[in-house]
Amino acid sequence: MMTVSSDDEAMAEIRHLMVRKDAIEKEIDQIWAVFNSSSAYQQVGRNGSLLDSEGFPRGDIDHYLITSSRQRLTRLENDLKEVMNSLEKGLESLHQIARDTGTITKGERSNNTSNGVSSSRRHINVPNDGVIMTSDHPFACVSEVAPGSPAAEAGLLDGDRIVDFGGAKRLGDLPSRVQTAASSDSSLFVEIQRPTLDGFRIVKVELRPREWSGRGLLGCLVTPL
Repeated sequence: MMTVSSDDEAMAEIRHLMVRKDAIEKEIDQIWAVFNSSSAYQQVGRNGSLLDSEGFPRGDIDHYLITSSRQRLTRLENDLKEVMNSLEKGLESLHQIARDTGTITKGERSNNTSNGVSSSRRHINVPNDGVIMTSDHPFACVSEVAPGSPAAEAGLLDGDRIVDFGGAKRLGDLPSRVQTAASSDSSLFVEIQRPTLDGFRIVKVELRPREWSGRGLLGCLVTPL
């Protein structure tokens, strides 16, 4: 009769949690895509008023869609916190098993654990051999960059894939980053992957969100990958 080792059980649980984490983050990004789908939806977003200047319900938005999306977003964010806490415990358990069997040192454990769970959008690969590696991956794509917009002035191009947006690594965090930067008249450093003939190259640009003659504070669309 075949028995399942503790490390196999730990790896299986981590893989399960990673699938759950990716599913939650994908749904969160879809909700934020709704909030960013038009200027009206951007104005109400997660916390904006659903009433117009005269106190009547706005006629340019789907009120049920906004309220249900807000409620769902709160639940998803709570679920994501629970999953990330479980992942942290699972990684610690796995590394404890590895230390007990002599396959990893304490220093390696500390480094891997820090890299693996410090950000909810950090990509964690769990290959078949049980080695855990981390790397950043793009989470959004830039398109419809308007001439003369803040995005164009920063050097963003259609097709650029966002890896880091002012420290944010998931689409749901972008609106607050943009609003904060615009309010304080400050810049955000954006790291992107730019397609080339033989692959892609990493480019870092300085973006200053602000009011301009066009729509929004960026002058481009940012959609989830």
